[in-house]
Amino acid sequence: MSASVKLVHPSIKLKAGAVEEDIPAEGGTDDKGDGELGEEEDGSEQVEEAAAPEVETGEEALRSLVLPRQYPRPVAICGFIEWRAFPFEALPTDLQARIFRLLLCHGDKLIHAFSRLDKWVPPTTAPPSNDHKARSHLPHRFYIGITGDEVSLTDDTLDPNEVLAPLLVCRRWYFLGVHCFYGLNTFAFSSLGEFGRFMTGIVSRADRVQYIE
Repeated sequence: MSASVKLVHPSIKLKAGAVEEDIPAEGGTDDKGDGELGEEEDGSEQVEEAAAPEVETGEEALRSLVLPRQYPRPVAICGFIEWRAFPFEALPTDLQARIFRLLLCHGDKLIHAFSRLDKWVPPTTAPPSNDHKARSHLPHRFYIGITGDEVSLTDDTLDPNEVLAPLLVCRRWYFLGVHCFYGLNTFAFSSLGEFGRFMTGIVSRADRVQYIE
């Protein structure tokens, strides 16, 4: 593993994450000296605006098809809304494969596999002393992007378990997802150590990897 943040894949640059803003303690006062809701100058109470409804993105829509238990879809029945799983297995096989490809294949983007500490965010816990297995305990992260991106290892990367969640549904989905994700994407590494940890961690799935930078 390279200890220098400058020694990374040439298509990206590492940067510090966003600085978290200080959050006032509970019961604190705002600028108007009021612990509760403030008031306008004319004496009328302020009314908080309702939050805008969340819009389902294209990736969320695909995940609701592939992971129906985690992302159920509303179905209208006799004027009532019932959350029901989508019958994904009833779709034609070629359409199922296309959905997996849209969800797990990232086209011209590189999947950077990081297993290193963030220089700007030191760890707060130490590995357990009773773990005698050959583990580095370094955090594993994915960054999916294009050339020229500036990346924060803490803010801009993804948990591999979330990216590969569809593979955990059943054996058939694991088979389809493994071939799609590892066989169609291009993986990029910033050091030989990270490449070795990645290939060791995915075990037999390493046979599906075709494109590496």
